Amino acid sequence: MSVKRFFVEQLPRQRRFLALVILAITAFFIHGSFESYEDTEKQEIARLRHQAHVIEQNISSRLHSVGVAIKDIRDVVPYWFSAPDGLERAEFRLKGMAKALPGVLAMLVLDANGVVVVSSREGIPPGASLADRDYFQVHLKGPAA
Repeated sequence: MSVKRFFVEQLPRQRRFLALVILAITAFFIHGSFESYEDTEKQEIARLRHQAHVIEQNISSRLHSVGVAIKDIRDVVPYWFSAPDGLERAEFRLKGMAKALPGVLAMLVLDANGVVVVSSREGIPPGASLADRDYFQVHLKGPAA
């Protein structure tokens, strides 16, 4: 076989074969990388679902605790207003509940006009009007609001 014939006939075949081998190896690695990406995505979705479930349980528990505390306060408000030292007891109890409930910054008892009667927080004194606040206004509009 002559050198000229080798470079004209054999070398292009070898180059094509080499190109096919390189292409096959590249396809194998790309496919493996894509499968790895899909596995990672599935694991991350499962992890996020689990975290969402844990967060839901945590928030549900906290909201339930706050609901129980509010019902308890609602039941003892008449006693607080009738007892001579009722407002002092109310303030003490509200401060204790606010400290015990994570995420609760303050607990307040407002009258029908939005004036603070008792507060667990030092920065909100009795007599302060909160009638302009959204959380008070929504109750004036009724339960459908």
